[in-house]
Amino acid sequence: MGDGYPLGLAYRSLRDYALKAGKAEKSGRGYLYSSAFVADLADNYYTRAEAIDLLKMPPSTFHEWTKTDGIGFVLIGKVSLFRKDAIMEKRRSG
Repeated sequence: MGDGYPLGLAYRSLRDYALKAGKAEKSGRGYLYSSAFVADLADNYYTRAEAIDLLKMPPSTFHEWTKTDGIGFVLIGKVSLFRKDAIMEKRRSG
């Protein structure tokens, strides 16, 4: 996780992404996030750094694998989030 932010996501990046994706709404001076959206991020995604560490791959190999195999990811600000199930499947297969 980066810089003390949940999932390595800066608040502004998360807010902008969630508003554009219809997963949050402005409420007074704050923002309301869908609980399903927040739970999905926490339960189903790894950051790029976490995925590379779990797979014990050099970053260039990881990038090539995700590109070649079409591994989907969510980009929020500067943070790429990869589906946990795809990472764990790759880890099991070696």
